[in-house]
Amino acid sequence: EKLAEKLGIKLYDKYLIDATAKELGCSYAFVQDNEQNISTAKLWELIFTDKSIPVSMNPSEDDAIFVAQSRTIQKLAMQESCVIVGRCANWVLRNDENSFHVFVCSDIRDAVKRVTGYINADAEEAKTQIMKINRARANHYWQYTGGSWTDGRNYDLVVNSSKINIDEIVDIICNSIKKMKENH
Repeated sequence: EKLAEKLGIKLYDKYLIDATAKELGCSYAFVQDNEQNISTAKLWELIFTDKSIPVSMNPSEDDAIFVAQSRTIQKLAMQESCVIVGRCANWVLRNDENSFHVFVCSDIRDAVKRVTGYINADAEEAKTQIMKINRARANHYWQYTGGSWTDGRNYDLVVNSSKINIDEIVDIICNSIKKMKENH
């Protein structure tokens, strides 16, 4: 949010869920529950049954969601400068020379502190939720890209919010984008 605000551009996060639901003709809740929520068990099922390659014209619900979101991400990136949060956007836009891909990570201790405030939970419950969500994100990323969600080579910039505060990270990203534009 702070980055989009500082750059004076739109932020797309939950909007992608709305757009995907509209395109697929299903509910916001369905897309939200299924968009990046591939369990480890389902991932292994896809691996062993070779369902990760969609049957022509008959994709799974997960595949349909991924394709719809990817189309929306591409369309938004072509229309305007914007900040897109997650959803394999770095991979979807990997060939777009105007895109700048950032991965913000943190130490688990700091993530737990932040999440306990968001979900009103104790530290152990917050840690469990973080691990579950990160595992689902990693599985989702791997299924659709064949790569690792946390692999720094997939990004133009990786920053650790446990070491650098968010306002400073926003400044680093803005300066990096400025340098990228100067070099093109």
